[in-house]
Amino acid sequence: MDIDSKTMETIKDLIKTQSQDGNWNYNEYMHGMVNGMIMIQAIIDGVEPVYLDAPDVWLKDVPSDGKTVLGQQE
Repeated sequence: MDIDSKTMETIKDLIKTQSQDGNWNYNEYMHGMVNGMIMIQAIIDGVEPVYLDAPDVWLKDVPSDGKTVLGQQE
């Protein structure tokens, strides 16, 4: 695929940001977003994507005291 180096660098920076703890594992939407971005990068590079697995507990379900919400995994 013919994409200029500045665009490729931007794509990689976006994936790096979205892949940080607190972003990708906050909720299902953000997890899907990073995996979609990983897929696009893999298509551009012509390789198989290596997706991030879902966490056992989404950060949105962990209150600020670090304990999981009632009814969720502990």
